[in-house]
Amino acid sequence: MIYFIIGLAVLIVVILAIRSSRRRNEDSRLKEYHIYTYVVMEKEDEEVFDNADEKLWELAETYPFLIPGQIFCREDRYNDTWENDWDELITNTNYSKEKEPYYLFFSEPIQNRKNAPSILWDTKVLETNNIEEVRKWCEKFEQNIFKEQSSYEYRVGL
Repeated sequence: MIYFIIGLAVLIVVILAIRSSRRRNEDSRLKEYHIYTYVVMEKEDEEVFDNADEKLWELAETYPFLIPGQIFCREDRYNDTWENDWDELITNTNYSKEKEPYYLFFSEPIQNRKNAPSILWDTKVLETNNIEEVRKWCEKFEQNIFKEQSSYEYRVGL
């Protein structure tokens, strides 16, 4: 009788271990999505940046794939200039001073790849100065994730 109880307990443990490993394998097949957001301005202004970035953080509460907090500027608060990167930005976007704060979204950090000579403009997924356009884009992007995977493990409220 004791051997039967021990055998039954071992069987239950084995079944639970197999089930949890299946779930882990299924979860690892789900693609992770990260969108890196940058607030663009010619001369860094902390107040403008904080206001613009706060809106992105609010969106990130609903859409956790957003990673806010980055700034892209020609001249930072220490008066260091980034002319080469700025020239690339002017060439590869529709940015203008009048559109500040301007938002750039990339599917990976802009200088992530080893030995990348410049910014990874091929990973740009959105550029705008309208926060409502950002909100609509996030909704559409999340819907595409659901279509592709039929689930989204980071969705808030599930």
